[in-house]
Amino acid sequence: MSAFAPLTAEEVVWEGRPTLGVMRQDVWAGLATLAVCWGVLGAGLVALFAATPRQAFQLGGVAAAVVATIVTLARALGASARIHGALAGFLAVTALAGLAREGATAQVVCCGLALFPVGAALGWRARVRQRTRYTLARDRGAILSLSSGGEPNHMIQFAFDAPPRVHADPFGRDLADVSFQPREARLVTRNGKVFSMRTRLLRFARIKDPERLVQALEAAA
Repeated sequence: MSAFAPLTAEEVVWEGRPTLGVMRQDVWAGLATLAVCWGVLGAGLVALFAATPRQAFQLGGVAAAVVATIVTLARALGASARIHGALAGFLAVTALAGLAREGATAQVVCCGLALFPVGAALGWRARVRQRTRYTLARDRGAILSLSSGGEPNHMIQFAFDAPPRVHADPFGRDLADVSFQPREARLVTRNGKVFSMRTRLLRFARIKDPERLVQALEAAA
């Protein structure tokens, strides 16, 4: 059978989608970000801007709270670790830039301006994740992207030999990314055009209870 033959209902062993919304892991990640950023920004204010400890505590706390909130929302909306890490760094630098121009008002203005591109990026990512569906058979899989009307937009089909790798969330093992190393893959557009793809690592994002996926594949082997 071709690796790209359509999956029948009898062949499908697991179906799912990215888990969106704030989960326990996202809250813990936000709190960890708050603690780290508060300490780093506070120390930076004292060392670079000769702020008093009280000023560093207050202003650093405001900036850290903004960064932590964005990280929490970025995770909840399905952004990758690289994306929300970059957003956190961007906001932290923006906050320091505001502080360099003296005071909380400049900080608020700079952070507010920075939130426009950040919000646009997160909104786009959330829409992509919300319209993504995952399907697995014993040795084949598919990543389907839906249009705004719920119709198929494009699909990545792939075949794999090795078991998937589970990348557990550091703040809770019941949420994870699951990656596959395909031996071959292709992209199918909504117009029926087919394009071969590089056999790069393919990842199912924010899978809740990933052990169920692994067990389903093991049972089908």
